[in-house]
Amino acid sequence: IHAKDFHHGTALDVAIDKSFPDVVKILLIHGEDVNCKHHILSPLLRAITMCDIPMVEFLIDLGANINEGWINGKFVPPLNMAVNCCFFNIAILLLEKGADVKAEDYNKDTALHRLTRKLEVGNQTITHFKIELARVLLRKGADVNAKNIKQMTPIFGAVNSSNPELVQLLLNAGADFYFSIAQFQYSILIQAINPVALSFDELNGNHTTKNIVDVGKNLPTFDEEEFFQRQCEVVELLIRRGIDVNINYNNRPSPLKIAVMGPNFKIVELLVEAGANINAQLKNSCGGTPLHLCVETSNLKTTKYLVEN
Repeated sequence: IHAKDFHHGTALDVAIDKSFPDVVKILLIHGEDVNCKHHILSPLLRAITMCDIPMVEFLIDLGANINEGWINGKFVPPLNMAVNCCFFNIAILLLEKGADVKAEDYNKDTALHRLTRKLEVGNQTITHFKIELARVLLRKGADVNAKNIKQMTPIFGAVNSSNPELVQLLLNAGADFYFSIAQFQYSILIQAINPVALSFDELNGNHTTKNIVDVGKNLPTFDEEEFFQRQCEVVELLIRRGIDVNINYNNRPSPLKIAVMGPNFKIVELLVEAGANINAQLKNSCGGTPLHLCVETSNLKTTKYLVEN
């Protein structure tokens, strides 16, 4: 019963994929493990990826660990998988069954980390899903300041996805990690100004990084003007929270310099109005200012604005 096909699937994997509960039960009776770690996906995670609610419930009733899952031998809690797949009803089911809202995967990501980081460009359904499920996770005790292996807390993902409602929700819940030392202030403000889409294929271990606006331009549902407005709202929230618009870390380009090189002119205005130094020089051999950068790139609108201010 443990034999694998050419796709490394076992009979149990096939039974779950085909939603054959009677076959699943027979295989478990004869020696398969409902919590096995040696499959590509452990049984409960496989059922979750199929969005098969009856099978998820069936496996839990047969002893599947509500807080344990494996992808190619790497630990991923079932709740994290449900969130990553944007399956709201399965996430709620797992929580009702006792899933640990603070459980961490192999990257120390909690479900809230996974949720806030979900790419939502041009997809209002995912935007709504993230806000509604975040409320549930927070009510269940999710740690708004939990740090993953890269020292990122959930609000970093919310800022990067330019979701002002989610950012506000997390701030109201006590998110404060990024408002302490310069390194963290710098990183989250730059992320708000220049959001990037990180795609991670867990099954194959592949990473890809792209600017979110560039990703959106390839989607028919993407509204660039609306995205820029939401991006500005996130920057405003950070400014109101007290972030330093002139924050400097390790001689990297200032937030204003990053903004003048980007496509959203309104962020330049926001930073200048909040006190950003328009004459700050780059900490390199050139020593250029934001104005130099605008002239070099023929950015006439921003050049005119900086000269007039």
